Amino acid sequence: MQIDIHARHTPASIPVTVMVCDIENGDAVSDMLASHVNMTVAGEKVELQGLITLNVPYMVEVTVSSEFGYVLENVNAGNNFIQEADGEYTFFAGEPCTLTLSMREIVAPEGYALVKFIKNDNRIGFYPYNADLEREDGAYSVDQPGVVKIGNYVCVAKFSYDFPFESITVNGEPIEIIDSQEAYQEYFIKIEEDCTIEARLYDPNEGTCPITCWDMNDGTFGITIVDLYINDNGTLTKHYNAAPGETIEFVIPYVAPGFELKYISGKNDNSPNLTDIASFTFTVPDELNNPVSGNVYRYVFEPVCEINAAEPPYVLEFYPTYEDFDTGREVIGYVVGIDPYFNRETTFMFATEGTEVTVLAYERDDYELVRLFTNTERTITSPYTVSVEDAYDFHGYNKINIGAEYKLRELSSVEEITATESVRYNAAVQTVTGIGSIKVMNINGILVASGENTVNVETLPAGIYVASDGNTTVKFVKK
Repeated sequence: MQIDIHARHTPASIPVTVMVCDIENGDAVSDMLASHVNMTVAGEKVELQGLITLNVPYMVEVTVSSEFGYVLENVNAGNNFIQEADGEYTFFAGEPCTLTLSMREIVAPEGYALVKFIKNDNRIGFYPYNADLEREDGAYSVDQPGVVKIGNYVCVAKFSYDFPFESITVNGEPIEIIDSQEAYQEYFIKIEEDCTIEARLYDPNEGTCPITCWDMNDGTFGITIVDLYINDNGTLTKHYNAAPGETIEFVIPYVAPGFELKYISGKNDNSPNLTDIASFTFTVPDELNNPVSGNVYRYVFEPVCEINAAEPPYVLEFYPTYEDFDTGREVIGYVVGIDPYFNRETTFMFATEGTEVTVLAYERDDYELVRLFTNTERTITSPYTVSVEDAYDFHGYNKINIGAEYKLRELSSVEEITATESVRYNAAVQTVTGIGSIKVMNINGILVASGENTVNVETLPAGIYVASDGNTTVKFVKK
């Protein structure tokens, strides 16, 4: 028997014919759509026409994707295996083929915008909400742009304890990220134009040890009891990649009044409890990964506190006032306190007995403040001094409720004259009054109502509006 052996040589290049087809036009070859395809060969960008043949080096990476506003719905590369991830198609040129790209343009109708979604982790989702922040069905896909009504919202949500948000950008502009230890965290983005929304979860660098700090929060009221940070060369951060053998310094800038810090707790299996509260340091093991067990080190820490028995905390809750508890429950005024640590308005805060708290009361234009009072109906002034006589037991806390009493405002003769010279919105009867021709526009500047001297806005949807009589202008919120 004779056996013939023939040597097969690895080809220097592979012919790949690229054909871009228009799905909307019966898959006809389209030069116009080809200009909106991003294609690279070995990382080098290739300019496409409707039909073109390329000599592609053997087994180099070829990628194709569509530009914003276009979508690839079918990609075929013959016997070459294609992988797809977030709208990008990749294959390695091993055999001659015709690369067929079937695509179409996405056009947003009037009043809508195209939104492209990009993420680096499957634990991120994009969800539709209407203009009233009510959830709508479904979720947005990252492989093609979504058509979103202008004025509606996109909710960017993450589902991970270990991986917090690293960044969220809209057309490249970052939005503020709040450090959170919650598994579920969401941000709402109002859509006003075509845009790209990109969200990324924190991705630790290889060869380092990820360290995450959690704050201690009260589970009943959601108030921060203790802040915990990592000192990164003078910058306080919640997430840090530490090198093997590196010593980490923890910083606690805030402990709520009435609490005592006990220790820093390790929140996963290999995180130790730090009981030396004088230094708050931790040294990362020299060997991060265990090749036998396959365990990868990751540390999560959280401060642990107890109520101070000698000076227990009081919880202050500030309440809105409603016009009618039985019908409508429309807010006519509300009360807030000034948190002395965060220096911001709040509806919940911790304090201790004898602490002076600044209390602010707001009222609707057609109501005026009569008095501030606690849950014992005791009238108080601002600043309010926290007192045990106003407290009651609530799940182990001394709780104090602070509200306000309002009455319908009576205009003086001077105020009545002033009122007739300005555009005014009366939320009680949902009318805009002024002198002469009045125009009411939505927040986008579109005229939605008009009239002489008085305009009834009862039928308008809830939202922010601007009214003008040509001389004066007022912005108002219709609820």
